[in-house]
Amino acid sequence: MAQKKNKSKRKKQLSAGELKSQIAKLFINDHKARLGVKDIVRKLPIANSSDAVQSALDSLKEEGVIYPLARGNRYRIDRFYQQRLVENDRNGQGQSGRNNRDNRKKGSGWQMTTGTVDPTRSGAAYIVPDDAELDRDVFVPQGALEGALKGDLVQLKWRLSRRGKPEGRVIKILKRNRETFIGTLVVSKRFCFVIPDENTVPMDIIVDRNSLMEGQSDDKVVVHITEWPKPNSNDNPKGVITTVLGKAGGNDIEMKSILIKQGFELDFPEEVMAESEAIPLEIPESEIQKRLDLRQIPTFTIDPATAKDFDDALSVEMLDNGNYRIGIHIADVTYYVAKGSPLDKEAAKRTTSVYLVDRVLPMLPEKLSNGVCSLRPHEDKLTFSALFELNAKGHVVEEWFGKTVIHSDQRFAYEEAQEILDGAEGPYSQELRILNRYAHILRKARFKKGAISFESPEVRFKLDEDGKPVDVYLKHRKDAHMLVEDFMLLANRRVGAKIMNIYRNGGKEIPFVYRIHDLPDMEKVNGFGKFAAQLGYRLKIQDVEQVAGAFNKMLKAAEGKPEHAVLHQLGIRTMSKAAYSTQNIGHYGLGFEDYSHFTSPIRRYADVLVHRNLQHFLMNEKPPYTSEKLEEICGHISKKERNAMDAERESIKYKQTEYLQGRLGQVFQGHITGMTEYGIFVALDENFCEGMLRFENMYDQFVLEDDRFHIHSSSERFKMGDPIWVRVASTNLEKRQVDFQMVRAEEAIAELNLSEEDLRPKLEEGKNEVVEIEAVRRTDLDELYVRLAETFGSSDICQQHAEAERNWTYQLASSTIHRKGTVLLQYAWLAEEGQEYPAQMTAPDGEIDQEKWAKIMPELKAYIPNFSLDQLTDTAYCPFYTDKETNISTADLMRCQAFFFDWMSYLQAEQVLCFSARLKNYLVKNGLIRELEELTVTSGKREIRIFRGYMPLANKKLRFAFFPSLSTSYNKKAKKEAWTWALEKP
Repeated sequence: MAQKKNKSKRKKQLSAGELKSQIAKLFINDHKARLGVKDIVRKLPIANSSDAVQSALDSLKEEGVIYPLARGNRYRIDRFYQQRLVENDRNGQGQSGRNNRDNRKKGSGWQMTTGTVDPTRSGAAYIVPDDAELDRDVFVPQGALEGALKGDLVQLKWRLSRRGKPEGRVIKILKRNRETFIGTLVVSKRFCFVIPDENTVPMDIIVDRNSLMEGQSDDKVVVHITEWPKPNSNDNPKGVITTVLGKAGGNDIEMKSILIKQGFELDFPEEVMAESEAIPLEIPESEIQKRLDLRQIPTFTIDPATAKDFDDALSVEMLDNGNYRIGIHIADVTYYVAKGSPLDKEAAKRTTSVYLVDRVLPMLPEKLSNGVCSLRPHEDKLTFSALFELNAKGHVVEEWFGKTVIHSDQRFAYEEAQEILDGAEGPYSQELRILNRYAHILRKARFKKGAISFESPEVRFKLDEDGKPVDVYLKHRKDAHMLVEDFMLLANRRVGAKIMNIYRNGGKEIPFVYRIHDLPDMEKVNGFGKFAAQLGYRLKIQDVEQVAGAFNKMLKAAEGKPEHAVLHQLGIRTMSKAAYSTQNIGHYGLGFEDYSHFTSPIRRYADVLVHRNLQHFLMNEKPPYTSEKLEEICGHISKKERNAMDAERESIKYKQTEYLQGRLGQVFQGHITGMTEYGIFVALDENFCEGMLRFENMYDQFVLEDDRFHIHSSSERFKMGDPIWVRVASTNLEKRQVDFQMVRAEEAIAELNLSEEDLRPKLEEGKNEVVEIEAVRRTDLDELYVRLAETFGSSDICQQHAEAERNWTYQLASSTIHRKGTVLLQYAWLAEEGQEYPAQMTAPDGEIDQEKWAKIMPELKAYIPNFSLDQLTDTAYCPFYTDKETNISTADLMRCQAFFFDWMSYLQAEQVLCFSARLKNYLVKNGLIRELEELTVTSGKREIRIFRGYMPLANKKLRFAFFPSLSTSYNKKAKKEAWTWALEKP
């Protein structure tokens, strides 16, 4: 046996090529792997040196197979390389060989996979595949779902459609996501059934008349499915009513409906409640003897004023060496909740407490969450503590983790603690200020190492006794809130690092739960950067390591400005979603190489798992879970966490809709937060409620631009983040839907009787600076150039001719730019007959043609007071230029039109002169010129037709005058009559 064991461990010296191939396979076979030299040496049976492994990694990096992570001297597979592998495999060119070439051809044979159902509003669905190699969701039409509902785990067959996209049909439902639904009871003479509230459940549920529990028609009820339809049948599911909630519309019923819809049970099972009630309130002396007794150390909690589930407490001790020992004490839930007990199974099922606007659905029964586990003041409590000795610079000198017993001396509400931090005297004021000083040091270090500051105030409601909202306000985070957070982050980080360092130092990998946050998708980041540039915030990002710093600088510069909210919202969407996993890849958003969740076991099951695993490690015991089982639980926790967040958001949306229901017809100012094909989303500044402004409810014919960040009409243009006035048109509580009607600014100001002082922007109060970053804003002209660059970059002409090696450029004007002067508007310098709009073919030189203007200057001065070339801006309707003749597409003309409004608004010209009949025709045809008038004068035997009109801008009517040419061959009388009429002020 010993010889066999030694033989299996024999290591082989690989050639450079073989070594590189074996290392590449490690990354390819596990796309989540984050590996360094030591990891590879440990995983591969090789005798090669560490230098040889590093050389192979460097070679793979140069080839684009892997790229280095920002932290930890590790690498991961390059996403673009991974994408190519998947595509090559589909085309039969990957590692699977040529024999598989036809397996993924468009319209060829079916393949099998499993995945989760994500339905659409139309009744069809996308299946999110479990197979990591299948990087796109599979479309399944409504008739091929076989009764599968949202979140169900299904087996399906799929193939590539003729369009090259995966399509399939469900073969088997492997696991139902939910068996409990809420809906409206219908009782008839022949049948009793429940109509589910959710549109994603497209079938009624038959219920037995004997199980109605005295429910009546139109009652809201909870129904549990007892029998699902058989495959390929048209039968309805059957169920039993478990709860009669009552008539629809009440606050309590609606909040319960939200919880049930997200898959949360309202009540605990009887056996769980029985176990909870049997837990003694007194702590056995024998248990105290097993623990470190910290009851004599000053300890306190800091929580919301209404909180009852106190997870954590803090303590401060000054040591003889001048350092401080900071204690972070966490409720020891695992002492009361044994692995595998009814309490544990129910907590594992729920995985989290759910926080709605007016209530909390706890993960644990109230006796535990608010009683024996909660670190209430003036009571001895069992805890799992992390003790950190910090020096004056905030560095951890020594740390200790273990089971303790504490006694909380004080319960602070956040507001009470903040008053002391602001200078008031109170209990433990010295300790609070010491903690706050260290918190600032920890926070500064975190952001210096790459954390992203996505801080935002929380929307809160003031409710009356019936639960109806009477006021909406924002709760800003201050030092007291962030103090607690900073020390919780410290504990969570050090717990994760303690376990990971065992593995890094050559020990065995221990199954553990990490809170992970992957690197951002650079394609999304670059898309967001283009949008931010249009708002005047240029993100200098070349690689993923620069994202955090650029985002922080942008958000700091936008702080207190209207666009901050939309930048914050869209910035978060570019980030990956945090999750739980046994595979530690670090937490990008926090800038931590190691991170876990240790500090909230009363409300998070992940923390319960961390406590169990950490304690077994400290006691040198066998891990309580295998890695495979732990990863399975992590997946469930991550899913339930998203359900809880959706429930919280829906409860906020319900209360916002209910609040605006009593304000129908009122006018508010808001800001644009989103854009779709059917309208825009607007968040109201006064009460932070959001609703939809549909295109049909706008006062002009607005359309969505290709970039999906702008809308425009013939006279106005809005972008994401812009202020806008709206009227509350309608509300629908059942759908949590608010519709607005667009109101012109002057009408809104008059209706609300607002003064200039009322309209002046006010900075938000309660802001907390996290990092000192200089706020730099671009000028209006800079913003126009950024907008023009974006317009040009997305244009058809730029894309179509990039490969033809045509020299394209763009320019605002062919002269010096002068505001509040006269604009000379060109059409096309080479306009061939039959071409709708040829592109400009000569790049501007920045100078006015003095000779061309010499003869006409006297006449212009006669009719335009104080006119000189120094006040003339020579520009063109289309700002694109090329050295090859070509046409401009209709789509590009629309892009030019949208940009043209911004350009004219910036110039604030007195008048625009145009000597092109074709440009006049184009502007009139597309509705850009209003109230066009015509005058015909004679010069000898020739007739001169002159036109005038105006372009409606946001702040003025811009006068346009159209002449046939700059020719001076007309007689003086005719020219005088023409110029006088064209340029006379209305």
